[in-house]
This record gives sequence, C-alpha cells and structure tokens, in this order.
Amino acid sequence: MKRFLSATLLLLGGLCLLSANAAAQSFSVAMEEPHVTVFKEYNVITMDYIFHVVNTTANPLALVASRTKNQLPNPEISTTVVCWGDLCYDAKESIYNANIVKPGKSPYCKVTVTLPIGETNCADVQMTFGVQFTEESTVRDITACAPTGISSVDEGNLVTGVKIAPNPATINPTMTLPTELQTAGELTLNLFTVKGAKASEQHFPAGSESVVVNTSGLPNGVYFYQIAGGQKEARGTMVVAK
Repeated sequence: MKRFLSATLLLLGGLCLLSANAAAQSFSVAMEEPHVTVFKEYNVITMDYIFHVVNTTANPLALVASRTKNQLPNPEISTTVVCWGDLCYDAKESIYNANIVKPGKSPYCKVTVTLPIGETNCADVQMTFGVQFTEESTVRDITACAPTGISSVDEGNLVTGVKIAPNPATINPTMTLPTELQTAGELTLNLFTVKGAKASEQHFPAGSESVVVNTSGLPNGVYFYQIAGGQKEARGTMVVAK
C-alpha cells in the first residue's frame, strides 16, 4: 500500500511538474534591436523597440502586457508610448488590454522612448508579458540611452510640397503628396506630439498621390508629421482641432 501511495504521489508530482513546464512555455518573447530616428529640428531622438510575443501553444491565448517600470531622466521632456495590439498607450497608463492570440501568432508590440538630443542619462523601462488570469509572466528590461555622434536625415533627401486640407483638421484630413513621394515606394506616415512622442503610425501603398490621415484617436493639438518612402522624406506640422 505504501509503495502504491508513493508511486501515486510521484506520478502526481511529475504531472504537476509537466504542467508547470508547459505553462512556462505558453509564449516566447524576443526583442529586436531598437530603430533610432533623429529629429534634429525638434531636438528629440526616438527609439522604437519591437517585441515578438508569440503564442507557442496549440490553442488561442489571452496575452496581456504591462509597463512595470518607467523611469525617465526628465519626465517633462522624455516620454514612452506603448502600442500593444490595436491600441497605443501613453506614459500615464501602465496596464493594457488582453489580446486573444492564435497559435504561432504575436500581437503587435512596440515601445517608443523619446529623449532630447544630448540627454546623458538613460531611460529605464520594464515590460512584463503574461497570460491573462494566470501567474505566468516574463519580464524584459529596456535601457534606452540617447545615442551620440549621429545627425539628422540627409537634407538632400527631404522633399517639399505636401498639402493638407483641412488644416486645422476638423475631420480626417487629406494629404496631397509631391511627385518625389509618389514614386518613392511604400509610404510610412508618423505623427509626433510637440514633445516628440510618437502619436500614430500609418502605412500607404507605393504610388499614392494622396492619403487620408486618421486623426480620430488623436486629441486636439499641434503635431509634427514625417512621411518617408524609400530614401525620400517630408516633414511639417499639422493642427488637429475637432
């Protein structure tokens, strides 16, 4: 009888260990090298960190994320913005919505840290990923330091001639693009706040003569825009006044 109980307990212990190991492998997290953009005229540098949080099970998972540390050298100027799934969150929010993720898939996750050019102290940001309603989680740390010895985009690649109507934008405005951007390949449109934090990112197909900017989720204010396609780039300001 004792042998039977011992074997049973050993088997149960093994099953618990297997369950714990399986839970620990529900998802994987990998982080890309940061993409650095210098905005010399705005005196800021942005660093984009892309995370691949992949469901490694055979069933859908509800993956969650939270920003468990957000130490900035100068909170009045430095910012962080986290995009998790379909939503982006500013530095005041730290816990984000759950995303139902299919096997082998990953919700979009990007952490953008903005620092003034010349900042000598680094930002210390920590992201925690997990499975909703469980204790399973993993932590990734970001130490974001403003790089030195880099300059803004080659002025020879800057183009002008972007027209925005209406501006101030009471609705989603239309941007009419110059020929240099129409032939530059797929277009990426970034909007930044006056503090340099990225407010939105949109993509448009190559050959677009005009694009409609989605401002529905933006608060009123002044924004810097950056349109990049291939080696060409245009910059300017846009006002949202809904």
